[in-house]
Formats: sequence, C-alpha cells, structure tokens
Amino acid sequence: MQVNNQIKDIKYGNAVLSLCDKYRCFKLHAETVKRTGVTIFNLLKDLHNLSENELELLCHAALLHDIGQYISEKKHHKHSAYLILNDEELYDYPQNEKKLLAELVKGHRKSVKLSSSDFSKSEYSMLQKLIAILRIADALDYLHNGKVEVREVQRDKFSCTFYVKDAGLEVIYEKVKKKAAYFEEVFDLKTHFVSVKG
Repeated sequence: MQVNNQIKDIKYGNAVLSLCDKYRCFKLHAETVKRTGVTIFNLLKDLHNLSENELELLCHAALLHDIGQYISEKKHHKHSAYLILNDEELYDYPQNEKKLLAELVKGHRKSVKLSSSDFSKSEYSMLQKLIAILRIADALDYLHNGKVEVREVQRDKFSCTFYVKDAGLEVIYEKVKKKAAYFEEVFDLKTHFVSVKG
C-alpha cells in the first residue's frame, strides 16, 4: 500500500476543509477540480492502477492546490506546498502523506520538479500519475466557472481522448494541452480533448 489507509478518516478530510477555509480558497474551483479529478481517476483506473487511498490524496490536493494564493499568486504552487507542510491545521495529518500531498500540490502548475531520490519507487510513480491527473483537472476549469464535466475518456495504444462538456475548449484548448504534456510524458499517450454538448 502506497498511501496509509487512515488518510480516509473523516478528521483528515475536515482538517483539509479547515485549511481551505483559513486561506480563503475559491471553493467553486477547488470543488470542480476535485470532482473532475475523481472522474478522470475513475475512468482511467485500468491505466494508473491506483487505489482509493491514492484517490483520497488526489481529492485533498485538489481542494488545497491554490491555497498559496493567499500569500501570493506568483509561485503559489510552492506557497501551497509550504502551508500544507507547516500549518497547524494539518498537525495530525500522517507525516508521510503530508509530504506526498505537498509534492502533489506543488506539481499542479509550472514544470514538475519531482526527485526520485526523495521517494520510494512506488511513491514516485504514484505521484507522477496523480500530478498528471491533477494538472488536467485544474486546466479544464481554467475559466473557473465550475461547469466542466468529463463525460468519457477513450483510450487506445497510442492516445487518450477526453470528451468534455462546458470547459470552453475553444478558448482554453492550448492551455489544457500545455498542462496535459506531463500526462503524455507519464503515461506515454498522446492526449486529445473534444468538446461535447448535452
């Protein structure tokens, strides 16, 4: 098991929500990224082979990924990681999982600087996969309108096609593709994003 089962304890979820409130995160966006991340995670289970414990870590990261904006918009991914590691709201959060959570949040934007020497082989692989999913989930709500839905993901040997509703792909396609580049690197699959209606 890569992530401790106790992370699913309600008290840790409540601590994450308290931290979100403390730093006035934009809840509509945070909840949308969480919902979108869960959908992608579930639709690609046979690709990433991660467990419900890793999904819980992804959910916590989705809720907290932008809290660093309370300090500054610039480098806010790094500020978010710092707050996760140092704020007393997460004092009881399991230490190893806190480190994983901070690294996951730090990877949600800019280039991913993940060092394999800082983690076990399984943790490193898990972080790569979760960061890849989080980056796409975040990018799809780039407009912060909370409406995006991933309806379907089709995969073959060479590519992964995401069928998406209400993301405004005609406006944000290049931004989504830029953040999806890490997914392509991790899973060795080209990504495509298709807008659907209804």
